Amino acid sequence: MWLPRIAPVRVLLFSSIFILVLLICQIVLVSGTPWLGLDIDHFSNENGLLVVNVYPSSPLQGKVQQGDVLTAISDGVEVVVFKAKGIPVDPSQFEKMGDSELFLQHQRNIFRMLFSKKITLAILGGKEVSTTATTIRTFADTPWRFWVTFFMGGLAMLIAVCAWSIKRGDVVLRVFGVGGVLYFIHCSILSLHISRGVAIDPALYQVLGPISQLSFLAFMHTAFALIWYYPKKLMEFNIFTFLFLWVLGMWLNTYVGVVDMTPEVMLGYFVLFYGVFFFLALLQWNKSDLDLADKKRLYSLFFGVMASGLAFMCFIVIPSYFLGRTLIPVYYMPFSAIFVFIGMSIGIAKT
Repeated sequence: MWLPRIAPVRVLLFSSIFILVLLICQIVLVSGTPWLGLDIDHFSNENGLLVVNVYPSSPLQGKVQQGDVLTAISDGVEVVVFKAKGIPVDPSQFEKMGDSELFLQHQRNIFRMLFSKKITLAILGGKEVSTTATTIRTFADTPWRFWVTFFMGGLAMLIAVCAWSIKRGDVVLRVFGVGGVLYFIHCSILSLHISRGVAIDPALYQVLGPISQLSFLAFMHTAFALIWYYPKKLMEFNIFTFLFLWVLGMWLNTYVGVVDMTPEVMLGYFVLFYGVFFFLALLQWNKSDLDLADKKRLYSLFFGVMASGLAFMCFIVIPSYFLGRTLIPVYYMPFSAIFVFIGMSIGIAKT
């Protein structure tokens, strides 16, 4: 058994310290990055980027107001249009393999301008303002969604790791614990991305983006391992090897491009994913040796995964396919995913 001599309270303490250290690292990481001190909604206006807040340390205080729409940025040599035709403004809008490179090139051009001595922003209506970027940031300059996304991931990890620390020999709780850690890694990287302002550091995105993607894919597919073993093992089959190879293949495909992950393919895959999960849940439910207590534990897991999945499909996946954008920002999803961990914990508490 892994770490058999460490008490659960110490596991919780070490996990909390890990979360705190990672938070400090993220704060240090962004503290030296130039920015304009603006909170941007990348989707609300088809003409550009909608300013939803001007932070206290922003060099644009008094020059840009909440509700202004930024249409372009220039360093005197080059002009970049924020919503140029064919260039997605956010990774959630990627429709084909080439979108990733277009997005990165767009971000590189904007990010490079932040180091210029003079930056000119064009505002919808014809107004232009000149400024320079700053590296000064306070806690008040950090968007609330950064804190919420990060700590929702941290909460999920603590719930999962605490459950594992109580019954470490249980394969279900090992999977649950690993899923919590993976989800936290994804949320911590996502919190950096969603608080980027007009541009994200492209080098940082290239390094952390694949890690975030792999963490999310692995976390998502732990649902199959959980329903395979919980409350009872369905059949003799090495589900872990299969899931490992499957997730690794999906992740590599996004870079090799054997299958172009178009919105149609993604929508079909998520429908298939939850359909298979529902089918496995039915198999568990119909197992002859499941007693009433087992079925209550199964219901807690099923409710958590399906409630989160339904929210993800209705607010993110389906609108992205039919409308070209999500109904809610992606950073709201940690609220729904937390149901998986709460539901699983309720089931574990009944064992």
